Amino acid sequence: MVAGSETRWQYLERAVHVIRGNLTALRQALTIISDSNEWMSDAQAVSSAKGLLTHLSSLEFLFLLVLYDDIFSITGKLYQKLQSKTLDVAIAVTSVVDCQEQLKRLRTEEAYKVKMDQSAELAGESAAPRKRRRKEWGDCLPYGTEAAAGATGADDTLQRVHHEALDQCIQALGERFKDHSVLQICELLARERYGSFNQSRPTAQLQSLQRHYGALFDLDMLQNELKAVWGSTDMHLAPQQLLQHMKRQGLTDAFPETHRLCLLILTIKPTTVSEERSFSVLKRVKTYLRSTMSQDRLSYLSKLQIEAPLLSRLQKDGVLYESVIERFGHQKDRNIKLFFR
Repeated sequence: MVAGSETRWQYLERAVHVIRGNLTALRQALTIISDSNEWMSDAQAVSSAKGLLTHLSSLEFLFLLVLYDDIFSITGKLYQKLQSKTLDVAIAVTSVVDCQEQLKRLRTEEAYKVKMDQSAELAGESAAPRKRRRKEWGDCLPYGTEAAAGATGADDTLQRVHHEALDQCIQALGERFKDHSVLQICELLARERYGSFNQSRPTAQLQSLQRHYGALFDLDMLQNELKAVWGSTDMHLAPQQLLQHMKRQGLTDAFPETHRLCLLILTIKPTTVSEERSFSVLKRVKTYLRSTMSQDRLSYLSKLQIEAPLLSRLQKDGVLYESVIERFGHQKDRNIKLFFR
């Protein structure tokens, strides 16, 4: 299956979902092409249609289609959350953990049997797979998989592929987000955890803070301050609201370590989405026809593209044009009067 883009893997997710949802229509269209006399002159199209029809009728192909559709339905939600500009650190960590847990639940024997039944229903066959040699459908297997020792039929091989595919996804998530363990410190100011922290000391979170940012904090003083925060209902707020509350009430001097912890949590970025968007903007700004533009011009145009939502709001407020004219007029004396002095 060819991806719709080299950089947007979610197109593969959409392709799998569309094929599964329109499987009957695709079969009918391919059957018309392969059997109709109107297409007899185009031998290549007829041959391709027959080959695709064979795949769409294969139980093994349909099993992989169902499997990856279920996987993408879970990882796709995680992708959408991590792409959000207003993503909270705690939500990011929780979303990754939830995604891993959902994939682990898909790896059970019961989940495998459900997928086999769904595949058989799509194929219009019984739940029992046909006995075939692996070489007849080996192209459907992920690259690098080999026949398991003692496997005697397609059922054993499909079960092995099912487990290996999910294991690779779970392992890849753990490897990709292994540095998110640093973000355990964000739980220290997670208001939904204040009640449990009053009962038991958050040892893991404090150890993570000491390991990564120990030089910035007096941990003994911080623990005393956090006990007061956890015990005060007026301070059961999210980090940003807690920081604003402390400034309004003049508590920054009374809670210096908590104030520093709020600043640290609010400046930690859970993902690199904004940086990736910047590189995507560069591809749109510096095209082949603009390959000779200066570095300053490239920087200015990129900023305009990256901050397009902010620029749109400023244009609606009517302040942008006046500010630009005023700054331009103050740069040096000009013959034209752009504003009244």
